[in-house]
Amino acid sequence: MANVETLARPYARAAFEVARSANALPEWSAKLTFAAGVAATPQASEAFASPNLQVADLLLLVMPPDENQDSL
Repeated sequence: MANVETLARPYARAAFEVARSANALPEWSAKLTFAAGVAATPQASEAFASPNLQVADLLLLVMPPDENQDSL
C-alpha cells in the first residue's frame, strides 16, 4: 500500500491551487489546520471508521464552527 503522503500529495496540490487562484491562502491554511486538529482526535478517528456516517456528517465534523454550513 502506498504511504499516506503519496496518496495525499495530489489533493494537497489541488487545494493549494484552488486557494492560490482565489487569493485565499491564509483562509485555506486556517481551515486545513483546524480540520487536521479535529481529525487527530480520538472521536474523529472513531467517526471516520463508522460506516453509518454520511459524507456531509463527516464534513460538518471537520468544518470550523464559523463556516457557512449551507454550502454542503
